[in-house]
Amino acid sequence: MPEHLDIHPICDATHKHAKMRVWQAKRPRYHIHFTSTCSSWLNQVER
Repeated sequence: MPEHLDIHPICDATHKHAKMRVWQAKRPRYHIHFTSTCSSWLNQVER
């Protein structure tokens, strides 16, 4: 990825893990979007 672009991944419930928070803090160009715990319909999208 070019350095001037931000990255916007969509993740499933990883924000609750300490390792993920540390990883994200070291990478400010990553703007992680987390799915809601009540969005079970996204399971079909992931397949």
